[in-house]
Amino acid sequence: MNMMQKKFTTLSRGAYVRLAVIIFTVVYITTLLLMLNSFFAPIDPIPTLEQISQQEKARASRVLVGFHANSFPSFSFSKNDFLIDGILWFRFPSGAESLATLNAFSIHNSLVLPNGNLVYKSPPIVKLIKNDVLLSYHIQVAFKAHLNHKNFPFSSHRLIMMVQNKSTTPQELYFESHDDCLTINKDNLLKNWEPTAKKVFTGHTKAVLNPQDPGMAISYP
Repeated sequence: MNMMQKKFTTLSRGAYVRLAVIIFTVVYITTLLLMLNSFFAPIDPIPTLEQISQQEKARASRVLVGFHANSFPSFSFSKNDFLIDGILWFRFPSGAESLATLNAFSIHNSLVLPNGNLVYKSPPIVKLIKNDVLLSYHIQVAFKAHLNHKNFPFSSHRLIMMVQNKSTTPQELYFESHDDCLTINKDNLLKNWEPTAKKVFTGHTKAVLNPQDPGMAISYP
C-alpha cells in the first residue's frame, strides 16, 4: 500500500511539474509576442510639417491633392530602393490656379534623370467636374526612404512619399488632403510585405536661410 501511495505521489508531482512547465511556457511565449508586437511598430522618422493659420488659408488658394498607386515595379527596404507607378491628382475651383504653377510639383527625395524630370511624368490630363478642375499626372518616381533598422528583423517600416511645390508659397496656395485621397491598387501585391495602414498629412516645410533673421525663411506647400 505504501508503495502504491509513493508511486501515486510521484506521478502527481510529475503531473504538477509538467503543468507548471506548460503554464510557464504559455506565459513566456505570450509575453514574448507582446514584446515583439511593440517592436513591429515602425520607428522610421516622419517629416515635420508646419501649418498656416485660418486667416492665411482664407487668403490662399485651396488645392485638394491625392495619389493612386498602380504598382511598385521596384520595392526593397533592404536596398532602400523604391519605384512607384501611379497617378498624382489635384482638384481646385476653375480659375483659382494656373496649370503652370501646379505642374511645378516634385517628389521629396526622388531620383531624377539628367534632364531634371521625374523618371516619368505624363502631360497633364485635364477634366472638368462641375465648377472644379481635376488635373492628373501619370508618374513614375524612384526615391529613397528614411529607414531605421534598429529593431531588425522584427520591425515594420513606414514608406513616405512627399509631394511638394517649390514654385509657390503657403500664403498663395495650400494643399489639403485626407486618408481617402491615398489609394492603392488592390491587385498590387507586394512580395513579403503587407500594407497595414495609411495616413495623409498636409502642411508646408520651411528653410531658414539665416537663424539670426527670422524673416529670411522660405516656405513651400
